[in-house]
Amino acid sequence: MRLWLGGGWLLLVLLAAAPAGADPYDFDFDLTAFEPSPFSWGGYAEIKGEHFRLNQEGAFYKLRYYREPRSNLNRLSPAFQLEGSYRYGSAVLRGKARTTAWWDELGREEQSDLLEGYLSLTPEPSRSLDLGKKVTRWGTGYAFNPVGFVERPKDPDNPEESREGFVTAGLEFTQSRVGRLRTVSLSLVALPVTRELNEDFGSVDNLNLAANLYLLHRDTDINLLAFTGNSRSTRFGVAAGRNLQTNFTIHGELAHIPRQPFQTLQADGTVAVGTASVTSYLLGLRYLTARQLTIIAEYYHNGGGYRSEELDRFYDLVREGHGEYLATGASTTLARAASLASGYGIPLAGRDYLYTRLSWREPADILYFTPALTLIINLDDHSSSLSPEVSYTGFTNWEGRLRFTLLSGDGGSEYGEKANRHRLELRLRRFF
Repeated sequence: MRLWLGGGWLLLVLLAAAPAGADPYDFDFDLTAFEPSPFSWGGYAEIKGEHFRLNQEGAFYKLRYYREPRSNLNRLSPAFQLEGSYRYGSAVLRGKARTTAWWDELGREEQSDLLEGYLSLTPEPSRSLDLGKKVTRWGTGYAFNPVGFVERPKDPDNPEESREGFVTAGLEFTQSRVGRLRTVSLSLVALPVTRELNEDFGSVDNLNLAANLYLLHRDTDINLLAFTGNSRSTRFGVAAGRNLQTNFTIHGELAHIPRQPFQTLQADGTVAVGTASVTSYLLGLRYLTARQLTIIAEYYHNGGGYRSEELDRFYDLVREGHGEYLATGASTTLARAASLASGYGIPLAGRDYLYTRLSWREPADILYFTPALTLIINLDDHSSSLSPEVSYTGFTNWEGRLRFTLLSGDGGSEYGEKANRHRLELRLRRFF
């Protein structure tokens, strides 16, 4: 009874405090106060320190450090990345830029890049137009993308890092449907190459065209892709991904290039130049356990890569040139090897790879702490790259990562001939 009386007095007090004639259920909100700002921006400042234990027996060490031999190298790398967007009606202007510097015992270097800068117009939800420098993300692969016909390749050690785009004009048409085929989307991209525009894509003074037909059939994503132009060879691709369960997905890609240019060092020391039919593909999965352990695994066949015996010829050429330099001081053979290094020295220059990444979020309820392990194996020569790491995000807008990378392999293997044997890296980022 006392509780009822107390509640009644409280109701009377509230009614007495209300303005006369006011409706107690009339709430007044200013909706304009909740409208998003047309301008948004963000980014990060980073400082990274690296210690390299150099592989003095490796071919790429002999090619890079033959004038200044050393066993260790220390590097400090500050970086700054800024991105933002401005929206006006159906138009959005987006940009992303990054500045990086490197300081080590051999010198310093600075680089500034506009990663993206483009205008996106969406007059209707089913149509959009993009003009400018943009990263076009096609395919389903995590560490590899053989169907990424109009994008720069990913870094398998850091596949989620921002990449630089190309200047393109892109159209996209999307249609939603009722039935098994739920979504149909067609993306068309025009990529010009001149001496000032996209000059590193391929042969200049050409206009290249690419298309991606995306289909969502039940729970399966399907992409049918094509590229044609004179800057690079014509190529075709297909990619697919499917959720088998909410925590388990599988994906795959296949790319075919009927006439891929190549140059290969022959046994007699000459360089063979020609074209070949090339097919590359990957198969992968992603699985999240109940304990928040994410498992990513991908098998990648690089149809345009070098066979083990072809890589051996290049390593032998470097050793021959290094011996010549030590005996006579001449670097002619090493210079010849350096001219071929753009093909033989790229990441994943071989044929077959297995990529595995394990990432465990907050194990044993340790908040903001994530250990991870990345393993890349060259299945042809059994050399590998193993990278354990830990990251911590317990401080607001801060991220710290400590990573150790160990390269292992016999002489003549891909990772056994790299310039460094292992690398220790500490990275701190401040987001804003």
